[in-house]
Amino acid sequence: MPVPLTALLASVLYQVRSANTDAAALDRALSLLARAAGETPITFEIIDRRFLVNDMPVATDAPGAAMVMASLLAHDTARLSLPGSLHPKHWRDVAEIFAAASGLFPTPGDLIEALHGAVPLAEMVSAGRNGPVIDSGVGANAGAEMRPPGEGFGLSELSTIKDERAELSAYLDPLLAEGQEAAERHEYERLATVLIELSSLEASLDDAQRSIVLRERRRIVSREDLNTMVRLLPKSNSSVLLARAIASTGPDGIEAFIEVLNGAEGRPERRHYIDALVGARHVDLAVMKALTSHRPDLVAAVAEVAGRRRMVKAVPQLAQLLKHSEAAVRTSAWHALEQIATPEAFAALHGRTH
Repeated sequence: MPVPLTALLASVLYQVRSANTDAAALDRALSLLARAAGETPITFEIIDRRFLVNDMPVATDAPGAAMVMASLLAHDTARLSLPGSLHPKHWRDVAEIFAAASGLFPTPGDLIEALHGAVPLAEMVSAGRNGPVIDSGVGANAGAEMRPPGEGFGLSELSTIKDERAELSAYLDPLLAEGQEAAERHEYERLATVLIELSSLEASLDDAQRSIVLRERRRIVSREDLNTMVRLLPKSNSSVLLARAIASTGPDGIEAFIEVLNGAEGRPERRHYIDALVGARHVDLAVMKALTSHRPDLVAAVAEVAGRRRMVKAVPQLAQLLKHSEAAVRTSAWHALEQIATPEAFAALHGRTH
């Protein structure tokens, strides 16, 4: 049943690429895919602009067909053969390989090696076997990225997508390679430079392309990498660069600031983290959440952040903190309300003094 197989594989590819993957939904899709494939070997093939599954033609507008084709084309694959009885984990490994940016596998040999590591009996035929290998980069992926399975497009559009995204691939792939090497070597100042460049690139992209950059950035830069960069702020001569890079990752970086701030022991360290949060963007939601923490040191610190950022929405919570059992929290909330200086903030202070 080639169409259901294609639709299920497309669903897995879509979820693997998504920046907000639902783990339970992905597990269900993988389980269904493994069950549908069963013990039968599976072959996906593109021949003369036609798509075949186990030698049976599948219309390019069939559910999921365009996404699977796009993923194969992105990795210069004309034929992918997989053995039967694959476990859901094997299907996930295959999906992650074909959802990755092409720069991760610069040559067909690199792709085959990765496939054999995931599924030893897998076979792949390069579309470049009769000519130069085409580095399609994230081009085909970009078109499929934000289209759920079932909302397909034709081969002519796939070709257009490939051309339109070639420039993105040429710039993104080397950046990703640079960032991955820096992360693996723990060269965090070098990694910071890459993160800032990725952020600048994102600013010029559409939503689908930004989603690709976000997914690939999270692949090469872990939360622990970001936490380590935060901890380096008090010790590094490049603290401004590091703070800017961490903040450039958006909510991921802000959560890293909060997490490290939560475990900071000394006031000098906390001062660096507080200053970085004050200067970052998209901080307010994380600060509001941290104001409800049971850790007095953290609450006092983020109350200062709220005050220095003049977060009007934090006034009700800060007013409640004026009754906190810890003097440091009460003092920080008081100063924050003074800095926010709205009528509501002054009313809270007035109520506290009488």
